[in-house]
Amino acid sequence: QWNASTDVDWSALSAMRALPPIVRQATANVQTQLHYGELGALMVTSKIVAKAPDLIATYYGSTQVMDEARHVEFFSRVIRGLGVTGQVSPHLERLCKEVFESDTAEELLLGMQVIIEGLAQTTFVEGAALARKMDLEASGIEELKAMNLLFADY
Repeated sequence: QWNASTDVDWSALSAMRALPPIVRQATANVQTQLHYGELGALMVTSKIVAKAPDLIATYYGSTQVMDEARHVEFFSRVIRGLGVTGQVSPHLERLCKEVFESDTAEELLLGMQVIIEGLAQTTFVEGAALARKMDLEASGIEELKAMNLLFADY
């Protein structure tokens, strides 16, 4: 288990504030989607823990709740560090709501762990590919290189 306060090099956040406003806004928009997904994961895992059939399952599920809480903390700090807010996609909002309103633990797990987390993983992979295409070393944009280092910690 990692600690967002001590295990992440938050010094990159100051470099991110130096990004051009349009880049900071675009970054905040993407990070807001990830943050919202993690909030959804936190709510869903809490709901699953409440449905746990026994004490061992409750213990195990509660570790997942703590992990999702760390993710929420991470993205909250990143968004605050950018100094701008992003807008949650209405499509993501609707999808998370539908997953949260599921009745069974199986539906909750499938919706959150496969669909929503799959979207988050795709966002990370696509973001890394975009950063490589931008050739950050050649561009000389130190702030973007610092942002990549921050997410490497995540």
